[in-house]
Amino acid sequence: MSASNEQLNYYSVPTTAYSPAGDAQQLGTSCLLDNGDCRALSGFYLNGTVHFVFHSDIGSGWNGINYNRLNVSSKTNQSSTFGSAGNSDYSYPSVVSYATLPTDASVMIGFGRSSSNIYPEVRAVNCDNGMNWSSSSLVKSSSNYVSYTSTTKERWGDYTGTARKHNSTNPSIWLNGMYVTSSNLWNTWIAEIHDNQVGIKENIKGDNTVKVYPNPVVETFSIEFVLEKTNHLNIEIVDVTGKTVKQLYSGKGVQGVNNFSFNKANLSSGTYF
Repeated sequence: MSASNEQLNYYSVPTTAYSPAGDAQQLGTSCLLDNGDCRALSGFYLNGTVHFVFHSDIGSGWNGINYNRLNVSSKTNQSSTFGSAGNSDYSYPSVVSYATLPTDASVMIGFGRSSSNIYPEVRAVNCDNGMNWSSSSLVKSSSNYVSYTSTTKERWGDYTGTARKHNSTNPSIWLNGMYVTSSNLWNTWIAEIHDNQVGIKENIKGDNTVKVYPNPVVETFSIEFVLEKTNHLNIEIVDVTGKTVKQLYSGKGVQGVNNFSFNKANLSSGTYF
């Protein structure tokens, strides 16, 4: 084909009106999270339909997920929003197919959520073939608010995304999102979502016992466990309500016996996991 035969076509497709919303609050600080604008951030093409997603105002300046299905043949667009105006901001969504057949339009969407009542967290939600939303599931919570600088606004959503797990028999995706460590800094959490479960599949066989000693802890303590193969680890202290109160380690665990020693530092007396 010669260059003279090439052409570029463009079409107008009507959509539901949308607009940017305000920045997000976070627990424990007046520092806001930058929600940016409402450009489409993620999308894919399947069976004649472009699926794409972004965040936009769902009422009174609150951000929600704006999910769209654009039919290439008919040049029509169907959209639906998900969020909680007046409660939390749902921002920086990323969409991926969550179906076993090309005719099934079901998707999984990962996103960030924050408000004055919670620290920033990573969540996921399913939208089925009929464009019905599930309840969202927590993927990773934060143990603090983010505060890199003394400015009144912090970046958010830079390191987020989803990807379909290749050749998986049942729908399974990888999701990465941003959470805040106990030192007020962003970190990236990666999780596998599959079979109505959220988390990372464990490849540990045999004795999965985690030994903590001495118990009760006085000043220093050790954690010992066995891994079947080298894997990424996150070791955190969690209180009786399930809230992460301190991140101890994030890094590589080796095949075989692993032993870590820590100091309880400024933890108040109580029961932790």
